[in-house]
Amino acid sequence: NEVEMGETMTGVINKLIADSEYQKQFENAFEEGGVNAENFLKALSQFMVMMISSNSKYDKFVRNEEGGELTEVEAYGLTVFQQKCATCHATDLFTDGSFRNNGLPPNPQLNDVGRAEVSGSVHDNYKFKVPSLRNVALTAPYMHDGRFGSLESVLNFYANGVVDSETLDDSLRTDDGLGIALNNEEKEGLLAFFELLTDETFINDERFSEY
Repeated sequence: NEVEMGETMTGVINKLIADSEYQKQFENAFEEGGVNAENFLKALSQFMVMMISSNSKYDKFVRNEEGGELTEVEAYGLTVFQQKCATCHATDLFTDGSFRNNGLPPNPQLNDVGRAEVSGSVHDNYKFKVPSLRNVALTAPYMHDGRFGSLESVLNFYANGVVDSETLDDSLRTDDGLGIALNNEEKEGLLAFFELLTDETFINDERFSEY
């Protein structure tokens, strides 16, 4: 994606060809073709399917394994999450894979209309793909434009900062107003729950390290 990555496929391939080490690795991995777009995509896709995070404390809890015992605040956070967040952050991936408008105030300097930029439909204005929450405690900044530096700020936004628009997700409209009603105790529980999703085995896997 030229917009997202600031590069073309041709440019990427030329950079790889110019690197003798990458040339050797491609020759060792593929019987024919060496460095080309097809082999590049095969290598990249194979690498990506290796990146499976499934050994967090939460996973151990679900599998009833040693090390998966939840504290009182963690268990409370799980309950709050299931009640107030799991509509969008569903399944074991903690995303339903959908595109939704979460009520984030638009940045007029960016004019970022989200999925509508691709679909051309006004019904997709300000809709962005629901991200996974696995290892979310380690992935600041947050939101599609990185405007929030902490998970506390994210929760405060959902509690008090959601902005209405025609495409706002229905799950954020309630009889009491917009957003997700969260008191301080619920926020504390959610923050503890988010920590449960950190997979140290995955994070420290040397196969995914550049150095």
